[in-house]
Amino acid sequence: MKKLFNLLLSLMVISFLMSCTSTKFLNPENDVVPLQSLAKEGDTILLIDATKEATLVKSLLGDEIGAKAKEITVQITPIDDSYPLDKFNYNAVIEGDFPFFTTNFALTHFTDFNKVLESSKSYYKKDNTEIGVIHANMIGVSSDSYLALVDIVDSKVENVDKLTALDMYNSNFALYSYKPKTLFDFGLGLTKAMINHFDSIVILINENEENKMLLDAKFEVDTDSNASTLEKLVKTGYTANLKKAGEKLDFTALKLMFDRNGNILKIEGMPLTDEQITLLKDKLQTSDIGL
Repeated sequence: MKKLFNLLLSLMVISFLMSCTSTKFLNPENDVVPLQSLAKEGDTILLIDATKEATLVKSLLGDEIGAKAKEITVQITPIDDSYPLDKFNYNAVIEGDFPFFTTNFALTHFTDFNKVLESSKSYYKKDNTEIGVIHANMIGVSSDSYLALVDIVDSKVENVDKLTALDMYNSNFALYSYKPKTLFDFGLGLTKAMINHFDSIVILINENEENKMLLDAKFEVDTDSNASTLEKLVKTGYTANLKKAGEKLDFTALKLMFDRNGNILKIEGMPLTDEQITLLKDKLQTSDIGL
């Protein structure tokens, strides 16, 4: 993923960075946001709140661009179903203070890319990477088809309900998948066999007042029995991570952390170890999006 964000850093010019604009960002309460339309069966949606994860985003985008970014949405489409997820195509939407005309002007000076005019829309292409300005304050990048990405975003199909979308937009990191084929390894003890039984998964990661990263999750599984097995898997993985980090297990807190009702397993306030957070951020910085 680092290659994608280094690309965005390279294509911006000083005149763009210094431009002034009246910025209106999308709000899931009132608008259909990109993640809702991009969420498709088998794919994974990954969000980063650029305002809450400013240090990480600036390391990916550079100080000036990172300061202007607000939300990063990536649709990840696996090429195969091997676990952990490794090979994939992607669509990415970067929302922020990116004026339409000045951003397009910056793209015309990005000499490594060729300008393409198709269906009355202009975008820029190099090898298997296509990039363009979808709307004011919204940049799109695709390893497949920029025009298809625009059509998906503009379709405003609500494949994710507004409440879930709002929770995701308010989180440091968020992940959503409907009937996933495979997933990244986030250190939760998941297995390929168990992922095959997922109907849907939502993961929200937020920082509390003590600067500790906490995970909330909701797993909808195909059967009650598999939900019970999943609970045991995640508990085992969690206790193993605590032991590895040299932290003491609080059995009372562990019991309150998990809530299983039939085929639905919820996790609330699971503290993540420093190693888990490092694993997550390393994947964001090193994943190859095919640029």
